[in-house]
Amino acid sequence: MSSDQKQTATVPEGGVVRVEEWTSGEWQDFLLRKSWLTPQERVSKVTRLAGGNMNLSLKVTHTSGEMFIKQGRPWVEKYPQFEAPWGRTALEADFYLCTRDTARIRDAMPAFIGIDAELQVLATQWIADTTEASSIYAEQSGSQFLRQHSEFLLSYLEALNGSEVKKLEGRFDQNPLKLLNSFHIHDYPFQAEQIRVAEEASLQNLGWLRDARFTKVRDEMKADYLGTGDHFLHGDFYPGSLMIKEGRPIVIDSEFCMMGRSEFDAGNLFGHLILAGAKSNEIEIEWSGSRYFQSLDLGYLKKTAGIEILRRTLGVAKVREFKSPEAFAALIDSARALLFQ
Repeated sequence: MSSDQKQTATVPEGGVVRVEEWTSGEWQDFLLRKSWLTPQERVSKVTRLAGGNMNLSLKVTHTSGEMFIKQGRPWVEKYPQFEAPWGRTALEADFYLCTRDTARIRDAMPAFIGIDAELQVLATQWIADTTEASSIYAEQSGSQFLRQHSEFLLSYLEALNGSEVKKLEGRFDQNPLKLLNSFHIHDYPFQAEQIRVAEEASLQNLGWLRDARFTKVRDEMKADYLGTGDHFLHGDFYPGSLMIKEGRPIVIDSEFCMMGRSEFDAGNLFGHLILAGAKSNEIEIEWSGSRYFQSLDLGYLKKTAGIEILRRTLGVAKVREFKSPEAFAALIDSARALLFQ
């Protein structure tokens, strides 16, 4: 791995270079210098993209087509009041580099173009004519998504979990995004004010979120998450990290990649399918024929799903609206059932 591909852990002394302010000519010079364009290709337009949570996202249009550019800055792009680790974009590049020889992973993702570790700028293939899988929340079409895409997504996770990445000497164990993500998974949603707001929204007493039984489960899962593990994970495997092109999912945003328990990615997906309207038992039935699913600890997977549902209803990064207190309460009840079956 070249020095330019290694993670740069500290922000440059001069501060973050705001690449969205570059002119087309400056982009032209940069892309040529990186050999991401040929001398015959010319940049005609740079477009800032909306919708991303963590990073600045741009589309660069040039003579031969487009490319996708991501810059991870030391803050969360959608929520700039939250700090985020500098260097995460280079770690995502390592994900691409470590998995490019595994067809089931490589072919499910955009093609990797390159990384500038100093600027924390990642370039990948631009894939046109896609739809966002996150539309399943508003449509409540989780059951349809489950039937259409489960085989493909479980196959991807099976290949990923079995990937050999030990040659990177613990890089993925030490992903600094784990601390940020753990705060939003295991801590922030369960602060007193968040529980109070949820009680008002659901017209329920949610005292069980304050009791020792729940706290014990949450703390155990937090310790597991922040520890090391034997399996390579995407780390943020949910519909927001998926695009759909011609009926097939494309996996993106692997910057949360880490080593951990194999149930984490599948459990997150399980929880988000419920958030999108699917039922726990129908997910189990649909997945039951998968050798990969059969290898997982179902109880732990369901606990992961339950925590993720609570995180996405009580925390910052909510994924859906609720039409009634009853609908909000039903989802919280489903999370409780998953946690304490």
